[in-house]
Amino acid sequence: MPEEPTTELKIFFAPFKDLQYVRDVPILSYVFEGQEDALVSEHFPEVEARRKLLDKIQRKGDETATLQSVMRGDKPITLGVVYIKYPWQKRRELDVGSINFLREVSDRTIFITKRVREEKHSKLMVVLPSRFSPQNVQNRAQRQQLAAFVKIITEAIIYQNNFPDGLLSQKDKKLTEVTFAFFGESQPAIDGFCVKTISEGMSIGNGLALARKLIEMPANLKPPIRFVEEIAGRELDLRPGLNWRKFQISPRIEAKVLYGLDALRSHDFQLIAAVGQGSNNQPCLLQLRYKPKSERKKKIKKIVLTGKGVTFDAGGYDLKNTGYYDNMHHDVAGAATVVGAMRLAEERHLPVEMVAILPIVENLIGAKAVLPGTRLRAFGGKTVEIVNTDSEGRLLMAEALAYGEKKFKSADAMITVATLGDLTDFGPDLLKVWVTNERLERRVKLAERLSSEKMMLFPPFDHFNHVDEMHIGRYTDLIADVVDGDTRQCYHTAPAVFMNNFFEYEQNWVFIDNSALFDEDWGPEYGAGPGFGLKFLWYLLQQYA
Repeated sequence: MPEEPTTELKIFFAPFKDLQYVRDVPILSYVFEGQEDALVSEHFPEVEARRKLLDKIQRKGDETATLQSVMRGDKPITLGVVYIKYPWQKRRELDVGSINFLREVSDRTIFITKRVREEKHSKLMVVLPSRFSPQNVQNRAQRQQLAAFVKIITEAIIYQNNFPDGLLSQKDKKLTEVTFAFFGESQPAIDGFCVKTISEGMSIGNGLALARKLIEMPANLKPPIRFVEEIAGRELDLRPGLNWRKFQISPRIEAKVLYGLDALRSHDFQLIAAVGQGSNNQPCLLQLRYKPKSERKKKIKKIVLTGKGVTFDAGGYDLKNTGYYDNMHHDVAGAATVVGAMRLAEERHLPVEMVAILPIVENLIGAKAVLPGTRLRAFGGKTVEIVNTDSEGRLLMAEALAYGEKKFKSADAMITVATLGDLTDFGPDLLKVWVTNERLERRVKLAERLSSEKMMLFPPFDHFNHVDEMHIGRYTDLIADVVDGDTRQCYHTAPAVFMNNFFEYEQNWVFIDNSALFDEDWGPEYGAGPGFGLKFLWYLLQQYA
């Protein structure tokens, strides 16, 4: 099995004056377009020279994060320069608290960490810009900016340090030690604040790394039951049966699974079984439950999470075009994101109970694959005609939602994470989000700001002008179709509206479509990619604590 994300990396926070130049420890400086940092210039004139050069030329991705060898006396050292551009050229000011700024910092940090590992360094020093030195942090707003800057660098380093390279014969050296160095004197309050911030950033980075590992595993290594074993962290020796099988994931997370077509059908999950019946690797339905340890008297809220877990999506008989297959093993990203968030909640002792319902299947073509036009009765009673077999995601999530509503009636909210539509025409680095009421709208807007993961919030369901009528079937209650004739009528809203039909009552429901991680250009310019959406989900869950 691919190696687990490591927690061996140690991160420290120390005054710059206490550090010594060491040849094998790169010194990383962050500089900002059009702005000189006097203290950085004093200690590293080479960095300032690089910044001025980049100010004058057309900067491209690779040029904005570089390593160079310089001399200090008779000793060679490695200097790293991370150049942060203005996200939008028309705005000639730097907003260090903006989402675009922080996303740029994250992207550039991921890139420079990759370079550091490629050059076989195991230690790294990050010199904070002087604006983030303790003597320049005087109020709450500045403390928040410092926390966001330090945290997002920490997350990015952990994320890239745990790149899933387990199958490579020669792996890049992992970082084992990172030190954040600041100009000026140490201040206990700021030191403690930053140590706490670094700890949270490390936890989030580990959650991102876990989600990325699960997403990027190739399809041949993660058929449904193997994917469940990856989540469990061990072999489970499970065989298809008829009943739920229980096992423990970790001290606070317990699990049970329905494994095999017979088990799913006997428990009325006809749609999940239909999606998975074309594969030799039988589908399963995984349920996780996180029970927090808390002694507080305040009632602990319960959240039901559903996540799409298609370990490979060929589209069934409605085959995808060949150009789509390069990353169809990423279609498990909804389930992987939910798992990463639950493990993060356990690590951070989040006082929120969570239940995750994760259908895990392969959607393939074959002699037993579901035929277009198949009519089935779904969990909960509604009948569905599967017009297009590539509409598998909404079928899986519909039954997961119907089951979640029936089984956990007392839940305070339901949250779905799934890659259900190619929505890149709205923007390549946006989460697409639907909510069912104004209170949830406020929560997702706060989650966007805290996570620095941009979202596009769709209008309320009442604004969709009877779009739900497109799902009404002639022979069944509902139809599942990707397109309507030769036109893509209501293409972008259809999955969300279809799923909403499966609630018996109006629910506090958030649907997060993280399909942007499929975009091949996610790297230096955007900020999606495997793990995209986990931070947004984490900061949404924190609001229920």
